[in-house]
Amino acid sequence: MCRRHLFDREIVQLLENEPPSDSEDDLESGDEQGICIDDDIVGLEELDKFLENIDDDELDPFLNSINLLDSNLDINIDMGDVECEPDGQSISHPNFISLDISWKHEKLSTQNIEFTGNTELSDEILNLSTPYQIFGYFFQDDLIEHIVYETLIYSVQINPNKNFKLISNDVKKYLGVCLLMGLVNISNIRKYWSPNLGNQIIQETMSVNQFEQIRQFIHFNNNNNMLPKGHVGHDRLHKIRPVMETLKKRFASILLEEALSIDEQLCSTKARHFLKQYLPMKSHKWGYKFFVLCGVSGFSYNFEMYSGQENNDANRYSWEPDFGASGNVVVRLCRIIPKNMNYKVYFDNYYTSVPLMVYMKNRKICSLGTVRRNRLNNVILPNEKDFLKKPRGSSDYCLANINNQEVFATYWRDNKVVTLLSTFVEIDPMSKVKRFSKTENKSIEIDCPHIVSVYNKHMGGVDLLDSLLGRQKIKIRSRKWYLRIFYHLLDVTVVNSWLLHKRIIAQKNKTRGNVEKPMTLAAFKEDLAISLCKVGQSTFTRGRPSNTIENALIQKSKKPKASKPPNQDLRMDRIDHWPIDAPTRSRCKMPSCKGYTWQACEKCQVGLCTGKGKTCFKKYHTT
Repeated sequence: MCRRHLFDREIVQLLENEPPSDSEDDLESGDEQGICIDDDIVGLEELDKFLENIDDDELDPFLNSINLLDSNLDINIDMGDVECEPDGQSISHPNFISLDISWKHEKLSTQNIEFTGNTELSDEILNLSTPYQIFGYFFQDDLIEHIVYETLIYSVQINPNKNFKLISNDVKKYLGVCLLMGLVNISNIRKYWSPNLGNQIIQETMSVNQFEQIRQFIHFNNNNNMLPKGHVGHDRLHKIRPVMETLKKRFASILLEEALSIDEQLCSTKARHFLKQYLPMKSHKWGYKFFVLCGVSGFSYNFEMYSGQENNDANRYSWEPDFGASGNVVVRLCRIIPKNMNYKVYFDNYYTSVPLMVYMKNRKICSLGTVRRNRLNNVILPNEKDFLKKPRGSSDYCLANINNQEVFATYWRDNKVVTLLSTFVEIDPMSKVKRFSKTENKSIEIDCPHIVSVYNKHMGGVDLLDSLLGRQKIKIRSRKWYLRIFYHLLDVTVVNSWLLHKRIIAQKNKTRGNVEKPMTLAAFKEDLAISLCKVGQSTFTRGRPSNTIENALIQKSKKPKASKPPNQDLRMDRIDHWPIDAPTRSRCKMPSCKGYTWQACEKCQVGLCTGKGKTCFKKYHTT
């Protein structure tokens, strides 16, 4: 990888004509190529650092001497073309970005910003009671069947003479083993089958050879259907595209929270691949970059992986303006947000711009984000150097009205100057925050504008998701770049399933007066992994399943010396439940039976009556 400094003429050229994001630049698309970063990408990153470090007084003459704005990006007081979205409603967006935005020292009107959307889960989702069922809502059988089909095709393409067999249950077992390996960390994968260090559940699920075979051949899209490099429709993410698109649709089917945030996410890897990015602010600095739309809870509603092809005209709808590479990310991720309901979206200064916020406000989607000073044309806020001379806690603000949409800019003096841009919140009411004063050698209270408090409260959704993903994540190494992404998406699906489980419990407790506590993330993963490893093709009856026997089993298990009952998915899968002779006599675990028995279920490991006239064994596995 080669980095080079830019000359002044090259910087001007980059500013005037942004290079196309779909430029290949001789990047290889193989599975094991060396790291190569596009010179254009490096140039833009250095350009951002260059602009951030230049003083505003030095920057203004430079900006005024060149044409910063592409003619395709226009915002002006004049309205542009009026186009129609799929629902038939006309929407107008500006078609000229003017340097003459008028700012005034006024406050923002906060009327008509009440949230009118629905956040209540449907009955279909509320009926999902176990980790296996919730996970199956996202990772559906259709996707598993697709993986089976593509894996078998790939195995024939690699070695037609090899007799490789795979069914849906094998893929489920493979997923369960991968999750268990994340819970029980051993550096060498084959050690999980070791007699001394191994895991019994993994050993009973599949052999090490079967696991290695699935790991070798697992595939998600036919290589023969991939268009060659240089073709208009060439997709760099072809190998993992079906999994990504399926999960995106399932995640988006959950009703959104009111507050949403957009940020970068890194799928860490040490693989050598040209898609690998460097993010110095992340704990793991090298990996595949994702842009994620999250709720405050950390639930991932939408995402896209960076490949350098996202900003093509083919990926932008006709009614969507071009806000540049960063702004278009927000537009694409926010397509799933319903209009006219005043959802709140938060993002950082990489995405924020005045034209983007005006576009969002036209759709009745409120937005708030930090912003770079050089993106606020003709702003009347003081210079940063002068503002740093004021005491900590000082603030200033101004307002611009563009196409009848108000945009509010705020300065706040903390350790540094914080600049924010909003369309729905302003500085009042002020609050107090504690900061350490070196001069007084103690903590002091300073003023904090309301806009800063709101931003800090709702911006951390993606960071929370990253924190949850870091706990017991799958660490299986692979030279195939798409496998590392698949394991990452599997971890995201599990975390989303757990967050949905918490949301289901909270809504049930609220509407039904329950006091049920949700499972911890580790317990949820363990239950799900065991179910995937042991459960067969469940035969659930139509309608809402009854929890009567589940509650009775839990009550019975609270008695002294009672073993933990198996989960509902394992108990009712009707596969390999055989009565065996138990080594000791135990009480029958059927809640309605108080007898003792010498018989037990081999799979569930619980005592059940099987004698003449006794139906405990059958009822336990079918009721």
